[in-house]
Amino acid sequence: MSTTLLDRPGSPARQRISQFVGTLGLLRLYLRRDRVVLPLWVLLLSIPLASVYIGSIDKVYPTAADRAAFAASVMASPAQRALYGPIYNDGLGAVGIWKAGMFHLLIAVAVVLTVIRHTRADEETGRAELLDSTAVGRYASLSAVLLLSFGASVATGVIGAAGLLTTEVAPSGSLAFGAALAGSGLVFTALAAVAAQLSASARVCRGYAFAALGAAFTLRAVGDAGSGALSWFSPLGWSLQVRPYADERWWVLLLHLATTAVLTAVAYRLLAARDVGAGLIAERRRGEHHRGSGSTGGIHRPLRPGATPDVRRQPDPDAGFAVGARLLLGPGPLRSVVSGAGAANTRRGAGAGSRSARLPRLPATRAIPFGPQHLVVAALKVSGVNRNSAPALDRPWRRPNALGYARDRIAGVVRPRIAITEAPAEVIVDRDVEVPTRDGTLLRINVFRRSGESPRPVMLSIHPYGKDELPRRKRKRWTFSRQYRMIRQPSRVQFSSLTGWEAPDPAFWTAQGFVVVNADARGCGRSDGTGNLLSRQEAEDTYDLVQWLAGQPWSDGNVVMLGVSYLAITQYAVAALRPPALRAICPWEGFTDAYRDLTFPGGIRETGFTALWSRNLARSTRQAYVLTEEQDRHPLRDDFWRSIAPDLAAIDIPMLVCGSFSDNNLHSRGSIRAFTRTGSEHARLYTHRGGKWAVFYSPDAQAEQLKFFRDVLDGARASRSVRLEVREDRDTVVSVREEGHWPLVRTRWQPMYLAGGGVLTAEPPRHAGSITFETSSRAAAFNWTVAEDIELTGSMAAKLWVQLDGCDDANLFVGVEKWRDGRYVGFEGSYGYGRDRVTTGWQRVALRALDPELSQPWEPVPACAEPAAVSPGEVTEVQVALGPSATLFRAGEQLRFVVAGRWLSPRNPLTGQFPAAYSDPPRGQVTLRWGPRYDAHLLIPVIPQRTS
Repeated sequence: MSTTLLDRPGSPARQRISQFVGTLGLLRLYLRRDRVVLPLWVLLLSIPLASVYIGSIDKVYPTAADRAAFAASVMASPAQRALYGPIYNDGLGAVGIWKAGMFHLLIAVAVVLTVIRHTRADEETGRAELLDSTAVGRYASLSAVLLLSFGASVATGVIGAAGLLTTEVAPSGSLAFGAALAGSGLVFTALAAVAAQLSASARVCRGYAFAALGAAFTLRAVGDAGSGALSWFSPLGWSLQVRPYADERWWVLLLHLATTAVLTAVAYRLLAARDVGAGLIAERRRGEHHRGSGSTGGIHRPLRPGATPDVRRQPDPDAGFAVGARLLLGPGPLRSVVSGAGAANTRRGAGAGSRSARLPRLPATRAIPFGPQHLVVAALKVSGVNRNSAPALDRPWRRPNALGYARDRIAGVVRPRIAITEAPAEVIVDRDVEVPTRDGTLLRINVFRRSGESPRPVMLSIHPYGKDELPRRKRKRWTFSRQYRMIRQPSRVQFSSLTGWEAPDPAFWTAQGFVVVNADARGCGRSDGTGNLLSRQEAEDTYDLVQWLAGQPWSDGNVVMLGVSYLAITQYAVAALRPPALRAICPWEGFTDAYRDLTFPGGIRETGFTALWSRNLARSTRQAYVLTEEQDRHPLRDDFWRSIAPDLAAIDIPMLVCGSFSDNNLHSRGSIRAFTRTGSEHARLYTHRGGKWAVFYSPDAQAEQLKFFRDVLDGARASRSVRLEVREDRDTVVSVREEGHWPLVRTRWQPMYLAGGGVLTAEPPRHAGSITFETSSRAAAFNWTVAEDIELTGSMAAKLWVQLDGCDDANLFVGVEKWRDGRYVGFEGSYGYGRDRVTTGWQRVALRALDPELSQPWEPVPACAEPAAVSPGEVTEVQVALGPSATLFRAGEQLRFVVAGRWLSPRNPLTGQFPAAYSDPPRGQVTLRWGPRYDAHLLIPVIPQRTS
């Protein structure tokens, strides 16, 4: 870089101010830039230490003998020692924290990325030059990022140690582990600061830092797999040599501090020896790398010879960065921010990445005052949007208030909203009662009943989760299923200590005059045999169990069923077989088609919950197949998937179905399907949009369940009805009323057409238009501002006209959102996700052919029988079903319809919809078309107000 453009570190202009001036201002700026990422990695590297590692080891290896055997097996395995390090004793702390040794590597990765981002990456993009044009010293940026990363490292160690101190392990070991974890972060922060001075390329600097990190891990791994001597040459080895919970070696922490001090000094020395934007190691020129490039819909291609880049509508990131810097850094000149940033951006269009394209520093005498008018100009430049342009591209996975939501998620992990009550003394529990099935396999059940009572109706639940996995008191606290920590609980969930996972509460139901039975399915818990999930064999086992229960002396011959999720799914299967003693079922949120509802919604493979659920079942049960392996074998809806779907039309007994609107990724569609397609004349649909378990165990829901069972057992007249709950946001219920049918008979199906300017209109557009987005990084968005209050209750459907470029197939994810006063309005969703959309839909383009017998205009059902690729240039019709919902839109609020090629929620487990995930999209572009030839629209269910 020319010295006429930048002051050298030793020039008189630089010596007039301290080299560290502006450090605190830059630190504030960096904290704001990292306001989401930084707290997330700090908490992710600290919270699980106590809640996951210590807790899981205490559960899996409860006795000293168990832990001693486990520690011995680890020490006998060089591979395990190489991966995680040695276990220095068999205490709960040492064994529990063993795998957390990998956290030293993870914190090193996090600090390397943070330091390079705020140092070399900012120089490479020109942002550092904008900051240098203000009153900041030469060392301010490096000092600020060191303070940021050092502070984050220490915070990680402190929070991790504090969490460990809440467990039963030794306090000294907890403090030692926290200090060692912080020490790893300090060392690799300083190492990254050194690496950032070596090259002009951020990518190369990251490569240097990760190469050093890889070498450190290799030395540690080889050393721990052998005699241990080599691990002393690695900072990662030092962290393990502190030996938490095993005669702590506090003096080893001095190695961390000394190395950090030396590397920090070296980083400052190297910074002083180079120019801004330059590296100490010269790079080989890459002739074609810096040529200009054109962009079409997010895909960058080389320009044609003689062409000039079009920068007329190019967003200006430097202008936005300058505005933020000005607001955070406080008073002082910011030289020609708006005009200079625009010039820099134009130069980058002419030669992206070249040094001559960076922003020149203007002389101090040419400083331009920065006032409110510049904020307006910069804001317009940052938007980069022509108000008369095509629809705006969107990123639905980036919605505001992610940090606040993550904070609430972490609070829920640390202290879930679960209340356990002591079981009443008068409840008798008969454990592991053996029940033979037709092939002689023994199932084992637990029976809960009140003493001295006459025969009573029996309430059954059967599942693979272990009937004996009940809450347990541990000193003054209760332990319960870890799912209640993993999944956010929006409100308080209360049940007794006799209650199994997603099962009815025996304390409540025995008090209402029922005998409660909790059964282990075949191959699960203490039952014999090998299970076959969702199969006819499982249904026949349940049939045999129902008939056996009806003949017991404490039974009056009437059996009913109740339960959530899998405990609901088993009810459909057995009810279709019609056992004589089964009088009624209450499936509370359960899918009815494993292919369409879970594993391949719209033909798109689900890779998150399915994998987690299958892995957990494979560890704890004996099963004939693993669901993820069946996904590999059966990507289409073939005979296998049809064989495990219950025959809903064969169900003729009374049923109360809970079809919530808050489980669209898993159970909502199947529950509604059960109500609409059942053969029963006595059926009721209970809808809500609250938390799954909070509602199930709530007094209102239990009263509804109790009334239903008593009506059936008392011989009440058959009827069909719907309990409808309508919300306007996650926490506000605006209506709870009775309806007679689903969909509602008075529904007015209104198509809202895609049109130019990114809007939805009630009339078809007169002019043709289109929008193109990349499958993996952008989405199209269309808005409709509601003129008056309107209720949308029912399913929705989208009809799209799609053209593909660069691929012959694509995944389409569509969503309907609600916006109020410019703010995203979240709803309760699957897996406890509290920032869900109004509704969502999936469709793989190659599996767009519909099932003509099942499809309705408001609910297209893809057959998923034979893939059909899209030819180049072909515009094809794709219909997408969106799940059921009931939402009130107020006048002035916006309905936003988004279409993307990837899942709409963030992948981050704290801000996203963990564990939901779907297969990666094919790389390419999607073009949506509309106009007189292409009637693209969103079909919405408008509910007119009832006339008195």
